[in-house]
Amino acid sequence: MKISSWRPLILALILLLLAGCLRSGGASTSSETVRRSTDPVTVSFWHTFNEEETLTLKSVLEDFRKEYPYISVQLQQVPFSDALNKYKTVAQAGNAPDVFRAEIAWTTDLASVGNLMSLDAFMTDELKRDFLPSSLAYTEYDGRIWGVPQVTDCLAMFYNKKMVAEAPKTLDELVSVGKRLSSGDKYAFFYRGDPYWFTPFIWAFGGEMIEADTLDVKINQQPAVDALQFLIDLRHKHKIVPPSVDFANDYEN
Repeated sequence: MKISSWRPLILALILLLLAGCLRSGGASTSSETVRRSTDPVTVSFWHTFNEEETLTLKSVLEDFRKEYPYISVQLQQVPFSDALNKYKTVAQAGNAPDVFRAEIAWTTDLASVGNLMSLDAFMTDELKRDFLPSSLAYTEYDGRIWGVPQVTDCLAMFYNKKMVAEAPKTLDELVSVGKRLSSGDKYAFFYRGDPYWFTPFIWAFGGEMIEADTLDVKINQQPAVDALQFLIDLRHKHKIVPPSVDFANDYEN
């Protein structure tokens, strides 16, 4: 992971520090005054990084500490599967960490019940320009900003150039190449059978999960049905996907 992708986390620490100082300093305290303050402060930071990512984070924080020697950061690694419920529990008890690395889908849930603090006062237009508008939009709820994006990603298909001279350009070509390369217990194509990886296929068939303007749910319309049927056929009809990919049960769950 590039060091630059950690910059938003450092920004979050600084914004949180400013916000905390402003709240404790009274209404007359300005953000400019807070920026010049060098009083020692400790920021608690819950994260869901794996071991390798945590090592990188600690390295980044060492550089951060050189620039801001009066700020100490207490890290706590929380398993992703437990993070949301644990955060809700401590937040309701008034013991929430200062910074929390959260899934984008949790923003509305946490902000709507008062478990987050708005960063509107600190997210200037200049700072906003550092982020893709689509990524920043996920931190918004009820017209306010509740966090900063740390990473964004997209799904892509990889192919083995030693086995495939040129990447398939259509889904029909994918099936054709897959049949040619699959035999016995060898399968040409692997795909994780969960909803996150399903979205590109919905788009490929001309569908959407939710209509952006009206918020109408479209996952049950024909394009999405056709996309799911295509994936099921890859395993059961064309037999180019291993049996371990269980589309039916994964999607039911």
